[in-house]
Amino acid sequence: GGSVMAHNAIQVVGENLGASNGKPGQTFGVSQVPMLALGPGETVEVEREDNTGWEQWEQVEDFSQSTPNDKHFVCDPVAGEIQFGPSIRSPNGEDTRYGAIISGGLQVRLSSYRFGGGFKGNVGRATLTVTKSSIPYVASVSNRRAATGGVEPENIENAKLRGPQTMRTRNRAVTAEDFEFLAQEASPSVGRARCVQPEPGGAPGEARPGVVQVLLVPALPADQQQVSPEELRPPAELLQQVKEYLDQRRLLTTALVVSEPDYRWVSVEARVRVRAGADSETVRRNVEEKLYRFIHPVQGGPDGTGWPFGRDLFVSELYSQIQSVPGVEYTEELSIFPVDIATGERGEAAQTLTIPPTSLLCSHAHTVTCVSGG
Repeated sequence: GGSVMAHNAIQVVGENLGASNGKPGQTFGVSQVPMLALGPGETVEVEREDNTGWEQWEQVEDFSQSTPNDKHFVCDPVAGEIQFGPSIRSPNGEDTRYGAIISGGLQVRLSSYRFGGGFKGNVGRATLTVTKSSIPYVASVSNRRAATGGVEPENIENAKLRGPQTMRTRNRAVTAEDFEFLAQEASPSVGRARCVQPEPGGAPGEARPGVVQVLLVPALPADQQQVSPEELRPPAELLQQVKEYLDQRRLLTTALVVSEPDYRWVSVEARVRVRAGADSETVRRNVEEKLYRFIHPVQGGPDGTGWPFGRDLFVSELYSQIQSVPGVEYTEELSIFPVDIATGERGEAAQTLTIPPTSLLCSHAHTVTCVSGG
C-alpha cells in the first residue's frame, strides 16, 4: 500500500472570468464561492495580445507597492473575486496607476482554483473508505489519521476586531501581543494563541530568559460544545507553519518555541430545582450546554472568547451561570472535580480549581440532575 496527501476540496480548471474592458480597477467573479486561497500553481492568466497563449499574473496582498507596469492582482477568496489595480487621482489632479491594466477585449481566466473545505472536512480517522470512482490496482482506501485544518471563512465581527491589531503590529513580533496576533495571522487553523515571556525568578519549567513560548489552540466549530484531547492538539504541520511565520518576524536575539497549552480538565456535578411548569429534560439539557460553553478553551470564559489562560474556576460563578438558564428555580448542590484526562479519574471535589498561568481549562463530562419544583 501507499499514502498520499489529500485535501477536502473540488478543483476547477481553466475557468474563464470574462473579457477586459481596458479600464483600471476591474473585478471578476468566479462561479464557485467561497473559494479557497490560491495555492502554488493557481493564478490568473491573461490572453496574450498576439494570440500566442496565456500570460500568468502575480498575486499580491494589496496594490500599495505596485507600479503601472506590474502585472498584479488581488484575490478575495470569501467573495470569490479577482481584482486588478486601480487608478487613483492625487490632490494635484494627476492619476496614479497601481498595477498594470489589461488591454480591452483580452480574455481573463484562472489556471485553476479550489472550493470546499470548512470544519465539516475535519473527519475522524478511518472514515474515508469509499472511492468516488474505481482506480486500477487499488482495492481499498482509508484515512489513517484524522483530518485537520478545515476552518470556516472569517466573519465580519472577527474582522472588525482584527483590523486595529493589523495596524498596530506592523508585521513585526516584538511584544507578547504581536506574537499572539501574528500567530493567528499565520493560519486560519489557529483558534487562539498565547505568548509566554520569561520573568525574573520564574518557576521551573517556565520559558527561559531569551526564549519566547507561543501556545496554540486549534480553531474549533462555533457550535461544538464538547471537545476531545485529540481535537485540541495542534498538528505538527500547524506548529511548524506558525513557527516559520513568526521566525521571519521576530528579533534575531529571540529564541522561539511553539507548542500546545497545558490543558486542565474539569467535571461538574449539579442538582438543580426546576420551576413549576418547566420541562425538566429541556432545563437539564440547557444547563449542560451552558456549562460546556462556559468552560470552553475557544468559546468559554466570562466574555465568550475562550477560557482565559491561567484563570481559576470558582463554584460561585457556576451558580450564577446555571441560575441564568430559563426554568431554573435554584441550584441545590454543585461540585467541581479536576479530571486526569489520561485515566479519566476524578480528583476530590473543590470549591476553587486553581491552574498555572500557561494552563487552560476544558470541560470533561458534566452531570446535571433536575428535580421538579412541583
